[in-house]
Amino acid sequence: MGAVVVLIWNTCLLQAGPQDYPHSRIFAGLLVAANISLSTALTAVYLEETVALWLPLIIMALAIGMTWTLLALRGFTQRAVQTVAALAGSDMLLTLAQAPIILSSNPGEPNLAILFVWIWGIAVTGHILRHALSVSMLAGVMIGIGYFVISVSIAELILPQGG
Repeated sequence: MGAVVVLIWNTCLLQAGPQDYPHSRIFAGLLVAANISLSTALTAVYLEETVALWLPLIIMALAIGMTWTLLALRGFTQRAVQTVAALAGSDMLLTLAQAPIILSSNPGEPNLAILFVWIWGIAVTGHILRHALSVSMLAGVMIGIGYFVISVSIAELILPQGG
């Protein structure tokens, strides 16, 4: 267990990439499930239960779908399991980092600490994708920004008015 935490931490520090993760669907599935569970628990603090359950599921499914599509376009589908594991694990750690900030702040108010974690998350996503897609860090970060924008747009569509 400790080795997994270190691997995820090193990924968030841009020192490990998806190629360092085991090629295991079970491992990737556990990270995806843990990430969805954590995101659901944190989202449930401010949103109704139905939205809190579906929003993380939809966003994770979207991330997996976009990742697989990009890998398929580059001819690297064999990298999908490790890439999804790295994305889910790093997102889970960054969600944990946000939790105390979110729980101690007022919803809807600007928060520089959350902005920092979001920017860090985009950089981590870019780092993972640059390795998975064999592209430059700039290209990976640009794709990471795309992931972020799409996720926020989907969330805006799902959230109840005023949510």
